[in-house]
Amino acid sequence: MCHNHSEAPELGEGLTVTTCRTPGVDPVPYLHFGSEETTDADVIVLMTDIFGVNPFYRHLSGLLVAEGYQLVMPDMFHRLGAAAPGRDGALARRARLDDPLAMDDVERVIERTTDGNRRFGVLGFCIGGSFALLSAATHRNQVTATYYAFPKGSPGAKVPVTEPLEVAGSIAGPVLGHWGRQDYIDAGEVEELAKVLDTAPGETEVRWYSDAGHSFLAGLTENPQDSMGAAADSWRRTLAFFGSHLTPATRG
Repeated sequence: MCHNHSEAPELGEGLTVTTCRTPGVDPVPYLHFGSEETTDADVIVLMTDIFGVNPFYRHLSGLLVAEGYQLVMPDMFHRLGAAAPGRDGALARRARLDDPLAMDDVERVIERTTDGNRRFGVLGFCIGGSFALLSAATHRNQVTATYYAFPKGSPGAKVPVTEPLEVAGSIAGPVLGHWGRQDYIDAGEVEELAKVLDTAPGETEVRWYSDAGHSFLAGLTENPQDSMGAAADSWRRTLAFFGSHLTPATRG
């Protein structure tokens, strides 16, 4: 389930990782990934799964910096502290999450790190994918890519938030969503979401991978792994998607 145990190579040379906080009362912690070349590049906000910030997402952040972007990763679970080890610990922490408050924290990080007049990207996974779709409905300049998002919201919330299905039709920016046919997420709900997205003002695409289950992007770093093909294809498409809508740093 999600990327708790996904392997992650060491971060590359020249990458800077800075721990930051939003200003004012009740600050929200987040990580900023960048390099000397990406200072003025467009920003991508990464919203994690229920395991939160971990080596796999740090690795993805490094890959995106290497493509020329700045990467920002909010700590959506900072109010709850570290989860107990394993899947059960992550699910127990997730059950204590106030989703509207977590969404507000994410919005504060977006406000802090992006320019309202400039496009920015969001890459969301699982619960973070659902949050990414909600965020997209409020930001016309957001470019959104998701993996295994829940169309009716991530289950198990202490305080639920609006379902992505309810707002998807108002998303103005481009959306690319990836799902696996072997996932436990209801395929009918995803198909329903796809139909609603088709009515949205923005460009949208839903990609299915027939032999992939939940967390299939783990195939990027785990070899051999059944989801290697789906991982490689979806990641290639994600990079191309961001590349067609965002402006990376100019490489020397």
